[in-house]
Amino acid sequence: MTRYRLCEDDRILVDGVPHRFVETVEIAQILIDLDRRETVAIEHLEFERRLHAGEIRIDLGYHSVSATRSRVRRYQALSELPPEKRALVMHKLRWVQDFIALYERGEAKKTSPDGYAAAIAMIEKSRQAAEIEEAEDRRRKPGARPLSGFSNPSASQLKRWVLAYEYGDRETMSLYDGYARGGNRQRRLDPVVVRLINRVAARYCTPIRPTMTQLHSLLGRMLRRYNSKYKRDYEIPSRKALERAIHAIPDFEKVAGRRGLAYARKHFAPVHEGVVATMPFERVEMDEWKISIQAILMETGDWEQLSEDARKAIGRTRCWLTAAIDCATRCIVSLHVSNQPLSSATAIRGLRMMMEDKEPLRNLAGAKTEWPTRGTPALLVTDKGSQFLSDEFQTIVGSLDISHARPPAGMATMRGQIERFFGTLETRFASNFIGRTFSNPTQKGEHDAEKLAELTVHELEQALIRHVCDVYHRTPHGALEGLSPAQEWNRLMHATGVKPFVDERKTRIVFGLHVTRSMSARGVRLFGTFYQSEPLHAMWMEREGRRVRIALDPDDLNTIAVERGPGDWIEAEVINRPKFVVSTDTLAMNFAQLVARGLPAFNVDDLVENQRILDEALGDIEAMANAARRRNGIVIEEAFEKGLEDLRRNVRRAFADYRKRTDGKFREIKSEAVSLPRRERPREEAHTPPAETPTAIDQPNAPTSRRAPRTSAPWRE
Repeated sequence: MTRYRLCEDDRILVDGVPHRFVETVEIAQILIDLDRRETVAIEHLEFERRLHAGEIRIDLGYHSVSATRSRVRRYQALSELPPEKRALVMHKLRWVQDFIALYERGEAKKTSPDGYAAAIAMIEKSRQAAEIEEAEDRRRKPGARPLSGFSNPSASQLKRWVLAYEYGDRETMSLYDGYARGGNRQRRLDPVVVRLINRVAARYCTPIRPTMTQLHSLLGRMLRRYNSKYKRDYEIPSRKALERAIHAIPDFEKVAGRRGLAYARKHFAPVHEGVVATMPFERVEMDEWKISIQAILMETGDWEQLSEDARKAIGRTRCWLTAAIDCATRCIVSLHVSNQPLSSATAIRGLRMMMEDKEPLRNLAGAKTEWPTRGTPALLVTDKGSQFLSDEFQTIVGSLDISHARPPAGMATMRGQIERFFGTLETRFASNFIGRTFSNPTQKGEHDAEKLAELTVHELEQALIRHVCDVYHRTPHGALEGLSPAQEWNRLMHATGVKPFVDERKTRIVFGLHVTRSMSARGVRLFGTFYQSEPLHAMWMEREGRRVRIALDPDDLNTIAVERGPGDWIEAEVINRPKFVVSTDTLAMNFAQLVARGLPAFNVDDLVENQRILDEALGDIEAMANAARRRNGIVIEEAFEKGLEDLRRNVRRAFADYRKRTDGKFREIKSEAVSLPRRERPREEAHTPPAETPTAIDQPNAPTSRRAPRTSAPWRE
């Protein structure tokens, strides 16, 4: 235990509350609470613990006279001064210390100016002998020496420095003059004018967003009206005075008043590193995005058989994308495209896809990179959309024991990673297609995305999957220190592993459809097919004709789940129907890969192969877009060249029309000074003296004008 020695001038902050020292006793420090004026006793051991924990902070000498004086100054410590001011203070300090040394030896006097003058001469002589100034000049960097303040002080100046130094208890900061605080900084305008300026400046923070020019005009009208009403003669202040009043308003208030509170909250939100996840599926962010690409609501094969008029009648739409991203690896764990409005069904489908094998989708899209991201999230983060707040979605989340977080509305930064992924799709994926829409009319221009839609919904989904698997997962990510999401997945899988995904039985119960059917000797009949198992037959033997609740998975009708009791489910399989069978070759290949890798992972170790697959995917996506345009008769390049040539032709025609209008009779009905360019005037006319220029009386056909034609200076020719 350490026992600390305090004094009455020290300020002790206990949890931010100021205290002052009273005395030290055997077992405790006695303090007084300056806010409540109460005495507090803190044991020495507790005092030491809280001091190291940062709960107690001691400001030594805070209540001393010198510290109080320093707080009155703009700067309280020498290190806070700008370099040039600090150099000047150190220059004064050297002179004062040299003088005090002479005075203490009895070689200088403070009683008269002659004593200070003699001391200055002795100090200068000793410095020249020791060559202090030359050494200081060599050490000092070029340009660091102030332009003034380094010359020898006068006797009266040195006296002021010495008195200030001793009056300030010989603190270095007592030599800081503080001239920067000088001057009259108060407004010199009349209080009435100041009130009007503040009233007008407050109008700057309004949704109509007035300009400073408009507000200065309003200030002038208000002041003239005031002068007229009260018989005053106040002058209208300058625009700078109004601008200073507006700039004095906090930026948050200005942005909130002009752009709205929601915009200001986002604009001034603190930027931090964000939520940190260290394991796959520890935190998963999920959201839905309206894809900025117009898609055709028809299959590709049927489209090719339609006429031009029939193709125009087919609807176009912007599909919804339900996606989820793993925050630790930045891998996409769910990707569902739907042309239907948002609902609980689309949200549930996106949630289920996290736990499903996505290899069939990857193979269907023609992607070369594995998609092994499969697991159950520990924390699911969504917005407060109705689809995520629905009873159906909440029931499934609760059944899977998933924590569900819903940040406040308007706080998109709380789900920054999924929002950033949508932004990446906007800039790197949607830009490949001519049917792309834009976020505002300025960016859109005259682009008709609905008319130029080239992809079907099925093609759009395939292109998205191909882009995610072969491009996004293989591209280095800035937040992963240069690793790609696939490489980070492999690293964390080796280090921490992943939470197991839901098995087929629980998937069927949680995500499946629930219906009620009666049992018979043949089992349970569903969709014209009987399902039977030994436990199910035993249930029928206990009670014939019993109605049971059934859970079925529309994606896998080979097996159903039958509720035997509360929370007790058994399985029954289809009778006399072929089942989906996995070939032994495929099973052996997958097993061999799993054994070799140890865990499901991406095959991204070969950098050359990685770049080849990435380039191939980008090329295939571009080829898909070009093929879709040719199929739909959209020829952008030829139409652009034709339009550009038409524009050039129109520009040339416009110049020809202009030259035609400025020739012949057109020149006669205009004054010569306007119709004829200055550089085209004849040299004789340009140098003709104004007195000899013919007037309108001498020329009957000339236009009547009181002004003589302009003459051209020789340097304009």
